[in-house]
Amino acid sequence: MRNVKFWVLLLVLGLSGKSLLAQELLSEPELEKKPIYHRLDQAYKARDKVYRLELRGSGGYYGQVDQIPERIDTLYNLQYLRVSGEALRQVPTRLVNLRRLQKLFLSNNRLEFFPDTLFYLPELRHLDLSHNMLSRLSEKIVHLQKLEFLYLDANPQLQDIPWEALKRLPQLKVLGLRQVPASRERLESLRLALPQVDIQF
Repeated sequence: MRNVKFWVLLLVLGLSGKSLLAQELLSEPELEKKPIYHRLDQAYKARDKVYRLELRGSGGYYGQVDQIPERIDTLYNLQYLRVSGEALRQVPTRLVNLRRLQKLFLSNNRLEFFPDTLFYLPELRHLDLSHNMLSRLSEKIVHLQKLEFLYLDANPQLQDIPWEALKRLPQLKVLGLRQVPASRERLESLRLALPQVDIQF
């Protein structure tokens, strides 16, 4: 019985320790001071110290990154992730487990779809999906209530844009809509509805 209590105590302490390690949400200046990891093997070894990660040219299609490993969600303090100019065709839904992620850069890839589950990242402030092949954006984007910067530029097939949901993002500051198939009348109407937002088209 004593042994059982001992192992239960260790389990509780272990979970509590991980919870404490994963509670630090950094300000913009603090985040900028953190080192950027480029290699996943090093990031996994330093797990609780990894706040910024940039994946590039580590394999896949013509030497480009063509997938984000599912295991990335074990980097529980990750708050900045960049995979730009690569060959991504999909984004793993397990990214939603990165509950402290503030900045997500996925520009210049081959994305045709962005998972709805990722619109439930509670701390996301910056989302760059520009220069991809998206055809739709879910109205569930409305759940990103802290989103400040959204870039959808150069998605020439983006026909389905949730205009009303975009109007309900209270913290939005910049919205990039260059080279998307939307009429100028529609974009001007959005600009009138959101005078506080820098709508770029």
